[in-house]
Amino acid sequence: SGGNLFVFPEGTRSRNGSLGPFNKGAFKIARYCQAPIQVLKITGTGEVFAPDKFLFKALNPITITVERVAMVDPEYQSSSYSTTDTMNRVRSLLEH
Repeated sequence: SGGNLFVFPEGTRSRNGSLGPFNKGAFKIARYCQAPIQVLKITGTGEVFAPDKFLFKALNPITITVERVAMVDPEYQSSSYSTTDTMNRVRSLLEH
């Protein structure tokens, strides 16, 4: 209660920097907890967290940016609530 949970809906790192397909788990957790979703965009991690490597390396200084895009507060109690619609809304926010 009152804590934060960071979940990456893609479930993996991008090989080319583009947004991958979302899994429903993060959105199901949010619904179960009746929690708003803070949408964050993290860029610049490709140099450090290569998708094919377990460990990270940074031989030169890099810049990683974390941007708060929006807060999505779905109406979980609504009969029209849809996990898929919430996923699509978050994806749209990240793509624009």
